[in-house]
Amino acid sequence: MTILLKPDHFAFLKNKSIEHYSDKLATLAQANDELTFKDDNEIKNFMESVISEDFILGDTGKFYINMKQPVNVINGTHEEEFLQLEKRSSINPNTKVKEVDFNIAFENFENATLFDEDSVGDLPNSMKIYAAAEFRLPEIEAVKIYGDYDKWLDSYLKEDNNEENEEMSSEESEIDIQSEDNDDLDEIGEPARTSETIENDEHIETIRSYKEIISDSMKQAEVSSKKGRGSRKVKASVKAK
Repeated sequence: MTILLKPDHFAFLKNKSIEHYSDKLATLAQANDELTFKDDNEIKNFMESVISEDFILGDTGKFYINMKQPVNVINGTHEEEFLQLEKRSSINPNTKVKEVDFNIAFENFENATLFDEDSVGDLPNSMKIYAAAEFRLPEIEAVKIYGDYDKWLDSYLKEDNNEENEEMSSEESEIDIQSEDNDDLDEIGEPARTSETIENDEHIETIRSYKEIISDSMKQAEVSSKKGRGSRKVKASVKAK
């Protein structure tokens, strides 16, 4: 059974030589280091792809709408009457309200609109009947029939890699921003010390030193006072005798 692979997994295997078991083992070892797998099912699919050598790129989740698709399925033909939908928005000069309208045309494959589940919701009510599964043609299948699959695949994989790189770049930027924020804190998480805060800290430390000196002096004076009173009492006692 042909196995459907994710774009990055497919791109990894696309030009690999996996004819011999030694090649398969080396490929699996490399994949373990370089690829990511969401769960055991993805791992299973990938391993079976390597062993069977029977795999294709899975569904992209996008599709074309061909008015002739039901007829093509019945007759085994490849007639083209693809839906082209152009969404336009403008501000009404009288009401100042944003208005949306659609330009609908029926074109050949090269000029057709590629839909997904979100964009197909933009179809006007009068055209929603054509969003049914009978009129849909998956992107990969359509490219194989009406386009240049190899050229499309190279472009698709490059685009997918660019999106992954942009996501990684975005994550790295967030880390850099957090790092810059942390640079404003010292090791214990306090705000960075400036010349003003250093001067204030030195002033406070000086006051503390003065307080400690005064406190020590008062304690010494109190001790000396107690010693003095004790001596006088002893002398008075001696005189009484």
